[in-house]
Amino acid sequence: MVRSMPCPAPVTTARAHRSSGVVVAGYADGRLSVLDQRVPGPPADAVRLHQSAQAVVGVQLSQDGNWVLSQAQDGSLCCTALGCPEPTLRLQASGALDSGPSPPAFSPDGSHILARGAACVHCWTRDGQLVYNHDLQPTVGISWDLHQAFSIHRNGHFYIWGARDEASGSTSTG
Repeated sequence: MVRSMPCPAPVTTARAHRSSGVVVAGYADGRLSVLDQRVPGPPADAVRLHQSAQAVVGVQLSQDGNWVLSQAQDGSLCCTALGCPEPTLRLQASGALDSGPSPPAFSPDGSHILARGAACVHCWTRDGQLVYNHDLQPTVGISWDLHQAFSIHRNGHFYIWGARDEASGSTSTG
């Protein structure tokens, strides 16, 4: 073991940024904390970004490592610059999440945010403009780790999201 630190509450989700080593943890009491392994000593105090005290069920770091996207069990999302005590953007997915943790996602270029609601998939621009809101069977998980976003649903369906270019047959994420 290299390092051990106590957590202020039961951990419900965590995510690490591959190149920076920053780790973000979400807790059952709705707080988040950031651990920068490059900085000695204990992590900064956990902060409550979500207005509810519901568990944080998903966290994601942007590819550049400068932003944290978190989602609470009530569907609320916060987009926060690393090191800032307040979110720069608050969003709301429809309905409480009841199918287990699945982190929200940034698009590969960081210009869009994807999240699941109780029976919806939502996509917003980084400034909070709704791009689409698809009512579907309960969503189990979403990801934008590939070139296109995808979602997996309780009814056994897997969807790949994006606009299809009929001429080339390829799919874009715009």
